[in-house]
Amino acid sequence: MFIFDVNTPYKNEKVLANNSFVYDLDDVFCVWQNTSEPETLTTRIQLDIFETDDGESYVRTEESFSERAYPLKKLKALLCETNFNVEGIFNEFLSAETAENDERAVFVCKRKPRNV
Repeated sequence: MFIFDVNTPYKNEKVLANNSFVYDLDDVFCVWQNTSEPETLTTRIQLDIFETDDGESYVRTEESFSERAYPLKKLKALLCETNFNVEGIFNEFLSAETAENDERAVFVCKRKPRNV
């Protein structure tokens, strides 16, 4: 069995896109900024994290990375080409097949038997 999850194109296009998010928690303050490249479904993510352990001074940490989404049909085709049967593609709660506005997709795959 091969089980994995991915962000959907919907999440990259509609949720992450060119948006910013701010999280203000007890000991952590985080600014999350996204830059979208719609033609490749790639989102560049910049995180600025401020952490404190004394409530007065903060230590800043920066993190940047990119995420790319792929159409689910393309992923399914690639899996089939590489000897996997796709048993199902489910929403993030594993409660139903994926819908158009789901943000995550969970693939449940099984390796095809080898011809001996």
